[in-house]
Amino acid sequence: MPTELNYAAQAIAHEGAPPRVSTPDDRIDLELSTPEELAGAGGPGTNAEQLLAAGYAACLLSALRLAALQQGVSIEGADVRCTLNLSGQEDRFDAEVSLEADIPSVPEETARALLDTATRAWPFAADRGARIPQVGLSGAPSGGGQPADVQVRQEAAEGGGYT
Repeated sequence: MPTELNYAAQAIAHEGAPPRVSTPDDRIDLELSTPEELAGAGGPGTNAEQLLAAGYAACLLSALRLAALQQGVSIEGADVRCTLNLSGQEDRFDAEVSLEADIPSVPEETARALLDTATRAWPFAADRGARIPQVGLSGAPSGGGQPADVQVRQEAAEGGGYT
C-alpha cells in the first residue's frame, strides 16, 4: 500500500526597501530585484522568475530521484535546467516554461524511462492539469554522438503561456 505523503511549503514576499522573499523556517531569505529587461533597476537580488524556474527544476529533479530509486539506478551528475521566458505588454505577461533533464550516467533509453516516470509523478506535469509547455531530455547520446533533445510532454492548454 503506497504511503500517503503530505507536505505544505510556504513563502512570503515582503514589500520594502529592498523587497524580500522568505520562508517561515528561515531556510530562504532573499533580496528581490526587478530585472532591467522588465523595466526594473536590476540590482543584486534574485527575482520571482528565477525563483519559479529554480522551483520547477528542483521539483522535477526530486521526481527523477524518486524514479531512479524505484528503478534501482543512479542518476549521479544529473541536471535539470528550467528556462522561463516572459513576453507581453506592460499590463500582461505570458510565461513560457521549458525543462530539460541531462542524465549522463545512464543510457538514453533508461533516461527516457526515468523522465517518463518522473513526469507522471511530478505535480506540475501537463497531463495532471498544470501548464508546463515542454519537458525534454538532453545530454543522452543519439546516433551521431550529439545530445538528444527529446520532447516528451506537450502543454495541455492552448496558447503557450499563462498569466
